[in-house]
Amino acid sequence: MQLRAAAAAAALLIVSATSAFADGTLTVEVTAWDPANKVLTFNDRTKVGNVTEDLGMPADVKPGDKLVIVYEGGEDGIDRIVSITRQ
Repeated sequence: MQLRAAAAAAALLIVSATSAFADGTLTVEVTAWDPANKVLTFNDRTKVGNVTEDLGMPADVKPGDKLVIVYEGGEDGIDRIVSITRQ
């Protein structure tokens, strides 16, 4: 029983720690990817710059791909992208 309680406490700690680093998650459809300038454009015409490979950006992303973006937000929207994965 104590082992179960310890495992549950550890899982809760991990979830609370990761939520401190990410404010939100978006699932978006890509309409354009400019690798030279590191700019992603989504189907709602939103553009996000400074998208680097260390975020997990798929090298072969193309229009129509759906991406899941985990980000930190601020008053003006996305302050920093934490990770990008293909859906």
